[in-house]
Amino acid sequence: MTTNYCQSVAELLRPRASSTPQIRAPQFGRDLATAFSDVQSKRLEADYDLNKTVTEADARLLITRVRRVIAAWRAADTTNDEDFKHALCLLMLLKGQLRREN
Repeated sequence: MTTNYCQSVAELLRPRASSTPQIRAPQFGRDLATAFSDVQSKRLEADYDLNKTVTEADARLLITRVRRVIAAWRAADTTNDEDFKHALCLLMLLKGQLRREN
């Protein structure tokens, strides 16, 4: 018997036995994920690539961007936005290991 796990917020939020198209993450969620990935990449470059430098101006731009996406996350307050946030937090805490019922 194979155990299936939810791997995404869209999968977690999709009604069981639903043939609805894939649920698209809201813009604030996509922006947060992209900013996190970009900032993490810059941090790794600064830490481990001696040929790359992060200028003070670059750092300020990154900080401004992160503040903007965090503000958008906080401002998103519709029921669907809250459901998305809760589902994303659950998946992060459980590392995507929420079991799907077949």
